[in-house]
Amino acid sequence: MDQKRKNISLLISLGILCVIALGLYWGRMDGGSEIDPTIFKLSDSKSVDGISIQKPGEKIEIKFVNGKWRVNGAYEADADLITVLFATMDQAIPKREVASKLRDSIAAQILKTGIRVSFQAGGSNQKEFSVLGNQTDGLTYFMNPSDLKPHVMVIPGYRVYVAGIFEQDAKTWRDKRIFNFNWRNFKELSAEFPRDVKQNFTVAMNGRFFSIVGAANSDTTTLNNYLDAVSLINADAFYKPGESLRTDSLGKADPIMIIQVKDVGDQVYSLKVFEIGKADRYALAQWNEDLVLFDRRNILRLYKKKKDFLK
Repeated sequence: MDQKRKNISLLISLGILCVIALGLYWGRMDGGSEIDPTIFKLSDSKSVDGISIQKPGEKIEIKFVNGKWRVNGAYEADADLITVLFATMDQAIPKREVASKLRDSIAAQILKTGIRVSFQAGGSNQKEFSVLGNQTDGLTYFMNPSDLKPHVMVIPGYRVYVAGIFEQDAKTWRDKRIFNFNWRNFKELSAEFPRDVKQNFTVAMNGRFFSIVGAANSDTTTLNNYLDAVSLINADAFYKPGESLRTDSLGKADPIMIIQVKDVGDQVYSLKVFEIGKADRYALAQWNEDLVLFDRRNILRLYKKKKDFLK
């Protein structure tokens, strides 16, 4: 009797194994076959000197010019985002092809609303493909234009939304640093307070140290910390006129502070900061022709008056 039970158990186990084997077999037949993990990888990422990201309604061109990445020929690119982009290309692999019953519909959606990406080297395309993402379920599809076979992309070991880096708009790709000066190219800084002009001040080199012009008792440590904060401040977002009615309206107000930095070539960079409400999470400022949002905590580090630097 015991042997009979053992035989029945073995038959049940064998049946389960057969079902699993058939499932795996049909899975391979239905888009789950072995896939070359390098089909979307760059053959030589170090030779890439151009990146084109064609989104519905927007084309972004990122070029390596004179040792720097530039966005649409107008701005320096965000170095951190460039690093993330190449890391994504290096680590992302196809997990599987889309199942045959969904292949045509996913491919059609990619052709209609997907993002066309190409990496160029020396004027020729090194790699070109289309991207479609669904942030809700975290899925990302890559598809070669030649075969119209979408692949589900993953970064092994991480739950990463791979399409996210390709969905960024042009203003997100630009460098977020504002003044970006260092001690070798910095000449002078001035701060104006239209509502409290007695607190205006200018910082310049006085012998071996920076000091407040006309003030003999400048606190050098506080002043150096302030200059560091100015040189390192990053924007959170940029807006062109017409992009946001609210920011356009706020940008027409009188500034509460104007910071101007002059470099050794006498080029002047100006940042106008507008009223910051007590409940506001962000502060609005104007940088050249752009309206800029900053984390209020960061901009308040720059809101220093003359009295704050005097011993």
